[in-house]
Formats: sequence, structure tokens, C-alpha cells
Amino acid sequence: MAHPTIALKFIAVIALALGESLTIYAEISAAKESVKSLNTPMLFKKLLLMIFAGALLLIGFMLGITSFDSIWVVSVISTTLMLLVEPIVAYSFFKILPGKGTTLGLIFGSAGLLCTLIL
Repeated sequence: MAHPTIALKFIAVIALALGESLTIYAEISAAKESVKSLNTPMLFKKLLLMIFAGALLLIGFMLGITSFDSIWVVSVISTTLMLLVEPIVAYSFFKILPGKGTTLGLIFGSAGLLCTLIL
């Protein structure tokens, strides 16, 4: 098999980023909306979004393992994306700033992602 291109790695990371972002958006927006009222239509909308997000995650993992040749690289990318995206989405919905520990986690998570991609 030919060596995977940078483009394949890029597509894998984009699929993971979109999948993680949509998953987090669905979770946090459902939490915010459920404060107002619990309703079935909202649940099904979020469920459909989660299905689409899950498909993107599966594609990202499949392309990632193929292009990076390591499940650990793909796992670190996925986990770090969650670490970076969730506070941004949470703040956009709830307007509450992260604490010191969360901020340090973001900094170290970002450093870990860079080390994984570069080293």
C-alpha cells in the first residue's frame, strides 16, 4: 500500500474535529435547552446530530489509523480536540469562564496535541 499523504491525515483530523465539535455542541445545547423544558422533538434533533457526529468520528478514526499508523496518535488527537472544543462551546452557551485548573488543562492539552503531531 502506498504511503498515506498529508491530505489523508488532514482529512482525518478535520473529520475528528467536526465530529467532536458536533458531539459537544449536541450535548451542551441539549443541556441548555433542557433547563427550559424536556421535550421529545428536541431530543430527536440532538439524536440525529449525534448520529451524524458519530459517523464523522468513525470516519476520522478509520482514516486516522490508516494514515498515522497508530491508534495512540488518533486517540490523543481526538481527546485533545474534546479538551479544546468543549470549553469554547460551554462558554458560548453558558457565559461562564473556566477556572485555573481548566485553563491549565487547555494549555497542557494543546501542548500535548502539538507534540503528538510534530514529534
